[in-house]
Amino acid sequence: MTRDASFKKVVRRHAGETGQRYTEALTDLQGLGARMHHEPVPERLLAHLRDRYGIDPVAATKLSVHKTYVFRIDRDDGSPWVARPFPPARPRAGVEGDAAILRFLERQAYPAERLAVDDAVSDFDGSAVLVTRFVEGVQLPDGAAKFAMMGELLGRLHALPYDDSAGRPGGASGEDPSREGTPRQDLLAALSFLDAVDTKVAAAERERFEQLRDQVRSADYGHGLPEGLLHGNLLHAPDHAVLSEQGPVAINWKASGRGPRLADFAYLIWGTGSSTAQSFDIRRRSFCLLVAWEDPAGKPVPLLVLRAGPDEREALLCGGHPFFASRAGRDRIVVLLTDDTDWEEIRELVTESYRILAPRKLTARLD
Repeated sequence: MTRDASFKKVVRRHAGETGQRYTEALTDLQGLGARMHHEPVPERLLAHLRDRYGIDPVAATKLSVHKTYVFRIDRDDGSPWVARPFPPARPRAGVEGDAAILRFLERQAYPAERLAVDDAVSDFDGSAVLVTRFVEGVQLPDGAAKFAMMGELLGRLHALPYDDSAGRPGGASGEDPSREGTPRQDLLAALSFLDAVDTKVAAAERERFEQLRDQVRSADYGHGLPEGLLHGNLLHAPDHAVLSEQGPVAINWKASGRGPRLADFAYLIWGTGSSTAQSFDIRRRSFCLLVAWEDPAGKPVPLLVLRAGPDEREALLCGGHPFFASRAGRDRIVVLLTDDTDWEEIRELVTESYRILAPRKLTARLD
């Protein structure tokens, strides 16, 4: 069977599992990267905000650790804003829903970011933009104190009264803008990710790959459990929570909505592991990050985060374990270190990562 025939078989199966027509399933699998990756032009964003709101913005600085479309907007005529021109694949209705939930939270005096203006959603270069007030603060403290603060934020959120304006389905992370809503959408998105790489899985890894897919298919998404208003992903400080002078404040409400409270709690528990990291830098930029992650059971999990060229990165990811995509950027890769690690390969990968950042006079010394 040819690769094209194999992919068509995957698309037909994906259509059956997701309830889509064949053409919808094909678009779903082929458009994943374009839907998730979005880098607006800062200068154009500043011009849009100036024209739309009559403000005097002077700088747009990327603010998020993980998202390339979240900007701090510094102004000559007032306090800074945050602008989020979401990926074009995210419907404007979803962004309007974010604004509705933030209005509800303000009425409830809940510690969340506030809308910058009443008309906080606008259209820009095919994207819907949400503007909020920048929350001055610092990162939450590490360890138990951080998770106690997050737990309190979730407890207060889940106890809020029901309101139709904040009643949209929520709980899915929404990494794929076409999969927003209840936690079930996360499982459908995961199936899309797996199906999109199905034909690239090596024969030696096929059994493990199918086991993972079966686990996703059979996972419980919390249907029928007690519900409340969810944040959806209150985990990655500083992206989702900061410590202000008034106390901890929850930000980034893209995944918020009504859903099983257990989903929020599960995110929090998943994040209770801790890690230490050692960065090796050139020109103040990391070419090698050694992370010693400690899982909830206390077992150390060592990882390397390295830079890689696009072709090499794709080849490594196609090979699967021990290589994984990094949330730090599309030019990085994560390597899980185990007893079976090929250290000669690691040496070559670290060297190549160094070459990507180092000036010629330094890389020449390697030759």
